[in-house]
Amino acid sequence: MVNITDQRGNQFTVPDEVADDYRSPGIAVPAPADDPAPDEHTHNGDIRAWAARHDVDLGDATTKADMLDVIRASLGG
Repeated sequence: MVNITDQRGNQFTVPDEVADDYRSPGIAVPAPADDPAPDEHTHNGDIRAWAARHDVDLGDATTKADMLDVIRASLGG
């Protein structure tokens, strides 16, 4: 098993035989299914990381409240 960190800072473990596939340029690693949406207790940096993993464009949002509003809207809520 090989531990890999992707361009967005996500860390994951993959079998040795496929590790080189994940190191290739342009490979996008999907967000894990058990990656719950952030809430008001989540640090701003973690909110930005979650948004990046889920391809949510935060636009001009810089405050926690604004970032969470954008994420909620992207989730249909």
